[in-house]
Amino acid sequence: MADYVRERAEHESALRRLHELEATKQRQAKEIEELRDRIKVLSECGKTTTVLTRSSEITDHQSVTFRSMEAERAKAVAEKERLISERLVDRKKIDELSSKNDELVANVKHLSELLEAETKRAESLASEKRRAEMEISSIREERDGLQSELRELRKGDSSAVNEGEIKRKVSLCCRYQLKNRSD
Repeated sequence: MADYVRERAEHESALRRLHELEATKQRQAKEIEELRDRIKVLSECGKTTTVLTRSSEITDHQSVTFRSMEAERAKAVAEKERLISERLVDRKKIDELSSKNDELVANVKHLSELLEAETKRAESLASEKRRAEMEISSIREERDGLQSELRELRKGDSSAVNEGEIKRKVSLCCRYQLKNRSD
């Protein structure tokens, strides 16, 4: 941006110089016209030699000034064309960077959505794990209770209750509860 401002200032300076040179050219043309008028007057008086020399000098100076002015004008035009081409290159770079930025924004958005989905999934798995641990704890408590009952029964009348039957019932009960909770 600073280059653009600097180049713009140089361009405006060259244009001002061009206008000044054109104004000088017009003044000199006016002076030449006045000198020609004087030549006419002096030619009548016989003093044309000095005036013609001065007129020739002014014409030569005007020619040099005009060539200088044309060179400066050509330089200003070339500078302006260079600035325009640089602006086009800068615009192309800006467009490319803008496109890349849009792609990156889209990628970040997609990754954010994936991260959010994975976070929800992890939270769901953690919740499911806690629920399963609670069920396992509950099943262990029931098993411990049944084993306590089994011990009590063993202490009691072992002839009335068949120990193998009790073990089978406890085992079936535990399997049934595990099966129901896993479903």
